[in-house]
Amino acid sequence: MSSVSPSPTSAAPVGSSGQPDPNGPSNTNPLISSQVALYLYTFLVTLVVLFALSAAIIARSCVLRRRHRQRMEEAVRRGTYVPSIPQKWKLGTKPAVHDVHLGRREEKNDTSLWSWHEIMVRTLTWTT
Repeated sequence: MSSVSPSPTSAAPVGSSGQPDPNGPSNTNPLISSQVALYLYTFLVTLVVLFALSAAIIARSCVLRRRHRQRMEEAVRRGTYVPSIPQKWKLGTKPAVHDVHLGRREEKNDTSLWSWHEIMVRTLTWTT
């Protein structure tokens, strides 16, 4: 029986005191970490700007709604409020849709089949 202890498989960076370096390996590239920090700060600033913009839009809508409500209440108190009449749109008759093929029909046994490259869409409008 031999008393051989297993050797460590990973070599952690060792500082001057003999303990593992808590900052990680000393050969890290500072350029990569600065780029990561730049992307992180850019992302966070973008989030803050978007949050501020959405908060400003919501606050503006609340203020405008409150002002409108106050104007309506004041008009009702003075007796000058005229309720709006819902406007009914007068629509014309619905257009009739017809399927028509304008083109030369080749002699085929099946007359219901047309290829897509033979179809050309056209519109007609009846004006009086």
